[in-house]
Amino acid sequence: MRTVFMNKRITPRGFTLLEIMMAMMIVSLLLVAVFGIVGGTTQMASELEHEQEKDAQTHSFAQFCERTFRSLPGGGAVRLRVKQNGNHYLSEIGLKSAPSPFLGTVGAGNGLTLLQTEETPDGYLRVVVKYLGPKEARAFENGDAAASGTQQRLVLMENIAKCEWKFFNPRTEEWETVWNEKVKFDFPLPNDELGGGQTPSDRNGLVHTGIGTFQLAPPLRAGLISLDLISGGEAPRHFIFWMPPAQPPQQQAGPSPAAPPNAPPPVPVSR
Repeated sequence: MRTVFMNKRITPRGFTLLEIMMAMMIVSLLLVAVFGIVGGTTQMASELEHEQEKDAQTHSFAQFCERTFRSLPGGGAVRLRVKQNGNHYLSEIGLKSAPSPFLGTVGAGNGLTLLQTEETPDGYLRVVVKYLGPKEARAFENGDAAASGTQQRLVLMENIAKCEWKFFNPRTEEWETVWNEKVKFDFPLPNDELGGGQTPSDRNGLVHTGIGTFQLAPPLRAGLISLDLISGGEAPRHFIFWMPPAQPPQQQAGPSPAAPPNAPPPVPVSR
């Protein structure tokens, strides 16, 4: 008996429309998941970089304040004034005879350094530093506020929600929100500008100007300076700075004393 084999042609069957749609849906879900992970990682890296930049800016600002306060010579003076502007309190720290922050000099200066808080159009605050020479500082102390806008100016920090300074009074052992507020700094002019070598102050240590009589800066200085700072959406930060004590004129033979071993560095203080 002969067996006859017949070749049977098998036609391959293709994918149905439903199978193709399911495959495309699975691939789409995978792509969405992959792009979501990549996007989340990129956003996290960007936020981390932004936080690091803000932290570095705050750290640099604290270092600048620490260096500025510690470099104030024994014969220098410091003042803190505060005024209300809407919902904000704008502060102004004046440092007489401090080294210029723009020239990088060492030792006593002959001008006025200002740390001012300004309000920005978006409702936040910014801190700027200004340096006035003797002539401009004298005009500023005599009531010419425009004199501070014509000199060197640098923005130190922006997007600040709160910037509050406090000075520690060693006599009362209390923190004060103003310091030497009514003190007027004296910046004597050269003899050729004054005429006859006269100084603008009398023997009682008072300065007579067209807008009133002011007391010269007393030798009392705050040993510690406190700063409460909130920048943008960051957590509140608290800093403590040390300032060398004032010295009588006869003791000002050298630079301001070095910080004691236990002087607090400009680091956040836990509350």
